[in-house]
Amino acid sequence: MNMGGEEKITGKYKQEIFISNFNPWFVLSVAVTFILIVVLLWQLQRSSRMIKEFEEIEMSLERASSDLRYHSRNLELTANLAAVTGDLTWQERYEEHREPLTDALTDIVELAEIEGVAQEVENMQEHLQTLGEIEREVFELISHGRRAEAEERLKGWIYTNHQHILSQTIENLTAIVERHIQDRITAEKRLTSYLQVTALGFLMLLMISWYITFQNWRASVKERRRKEEQITYLSFHDPLTDIYNRRYFMEVGEEEIERARRYDEELSLLMLDIDRFKQVNDRYGHPAGDAVLEDLAGLLRENFREVDIPARLGGEEFGILMPSTDKVQALKAAERIREKVAENSTQYEDKEISITVSVGVADFKEEFAGMEEFLQLADKALYRAKQSGRNCTVDCDKL
Repeated sequence: MNMGGEEKITGKYKQEIFISNFNPWFVLSVAVTFILIVVLLWQLQRSSRMIKEFEEIEMSLERASSDLRYHSRNLELTANLAAVTGDLTWQERYEEHREPLTDALTDIVELAEIEGVAQEVENMQEHLQTLGEIEREVFELISHGRRAEAEERLKGWIYTNHQHILSQTIENLTAIVERHIQDRITAEKRLTSYLQVTALGFLMLLMISWYITFQNWRASVKERRRKEEQITYLSFHDPLTDIYNRRYFMEVGEEEIERARRYDEELSLLMLDIDRFKQVNDRYGHPAGDAVLEDLAGLLRENFREVDIPARLGGEEFGILMPSTDKVQALKAAERIREKVAENSTQYEDKEISITVSVGVADFKEEFAGMEEFLQLADKALYRAKQSGRNCTVDCDKL
């Protein structure tokens, strides 16, 4: 794998940041929200309509039933009072109740499409007709001064029987209407309960789906942040050795040059290259060469300061940027790492691989235009170290 500093950053990481994962719970949440709103709006509209219908029909039926009972009793009462007192002025009161009774019957027939109502109304009309004929005869007898006969007619079996049947029919009709009203109320309560349970179920499902959606969103945000951090890390780190790559080294180098120039500080650069690294690959294989590179990166991390910046520049070539470090200190650090590398070896499978390195050292000059020129000077010193027999350190000022 001995590839250069800016290794290919796996394309799938970048793609995953911009790919929106399909979330079925979010779709379910939206769907349930829409259904719940529709159910609630429908129930609200239906409740408003039912209240209006109840006021217009059921309440009118109940009122008509009450009027029917009230006026039928008053017809009987006024006829009896006229017979007892012989006062025909009760006939006017009698007529006042006759028309409202007919109107109440008409209202019930028109409003109630209820099984049994039509038959009861028909029976009631027959009895009312018979009673009306008898009551008109009573008023006729009273007008001729035959009060006793009139009173006798009202106490007779025919009138009493029809009056009893009429009262019973009115009670039956009233009971039918009241039962119908109660059935409507019960049905509406049951339907309302079903709708409430349904709405509650949808609400619970909505809460669960939104909760899961929120958790998925949080997980997605965390995963995206993790991948972004991973991409950022990979974009500035060498994937094999896990130290900085050439891109980061050059960017930070420009910043350190600017800082050194602004604050008149020392800045040194080491370039290090493994001697005869191709022979390691040819003899032990590229996996062994990778292990050597990893061990060398580990030595660089262990033997330099936290402020120093080690990086793999490409292949078997490494660089170390040393802020606030003059050339004398840099040369000592170069010699120290060179000796450390020579003393250590890489254990790969059953093989022990020893290597040496050549190091070029350069310090920052005011005339440098930027990092490229700084790196070129250190590279020249490294080249001279290679020419000088390898496993040595060369000062750029000794070229």
